[in-house]
Amino acid sequence: MFRICTIASSSKGNCSFITDGETNILIDCGIKINELERFCLTNDIKLSEINAVVITHEHIDHICGLKSLSKKIQPKIYCHEFVSKHINERLNINLEYDNVDMNGFRIGNIDVLPFRTSHDAIFPLGFTFVEGDKRVSIATDLGVVNESIVENLENSNMAIIEANHDRQMLIQGVYPTMLKRRVIGEMGHLSNDDSARLISHLAEHKLRKVILAHLSENNNLPELAYSTVSSYLHKNEKLKDIDIEIEVAPAKEPCKFLEV
Repeated sequence: MFRICTIASSSKGNCSFITDGETNILIDCGIKINELERFCLTNDIKLSEINAVVITHEHIDHICGLKSLSKKIQPKIYCHEFVSKHINERLNINLEYDNVDMNGFRIGNIDVLPFRTSHDAIFPLGFTFVEGDKRVSIATDLGVVNESIVENLENSNMAIIEANHDRQMLIQGVYPTMLKRRVIGEMGHLSNDDSARLISHLAEHKLRKVILAHLSENNNLPELAYSTVSSYLHKNEKLKDIDIEIEVAPAKEPCKFLEV
């Protein structure tokens, strides 16, 4: 059985946790060590029981906790070889990394399948975690959903999917024009509608539980993200007899665990 949750999910810090009960993995580590320790304590997990960290990309809100974590414990840290030196330069550290094999690799009992995403980073990645017939995926910080991303997410039972902004809130909001273009662009972030269309499609291919993640604090609302996705699911005739559990990730605290 997989259990997954976000520990923090916003432009100020991102970190998620997945476990099968034996192998414990962080996806990114963009939070302070005391936040991670608080999460572990609350959920009866020893910090030393974290086996690995997989890095999606080198932006600071996804990596800033690596330095403190590496001083406490020595988990394996997986990132693509194009990215590792940039992380060390950005954090002024000299960590060693395990290279992400794009053909897939294994952490404990879990097979990890990386895939490319579209974001303004050096080599951004999403991940699918597989054990037996269970699949859990994460895809955030992606400006566009292409065929390859869809193929990698299909047949996942559970997923963390970005729902960053409401397009109208963004357009009418206070961001400067250049930043608005970045967010909306193909290397920016997914809107609620983009996320809803993707989730509706994935729900036709085994997805039954989803966490909406990386919501903008300025250009979105949790209830708006939820209602947009829920509306798309209800309008999909192929899903009329299927229940999809939707959880919205808080920005600065853990969401509830989803299980499959």
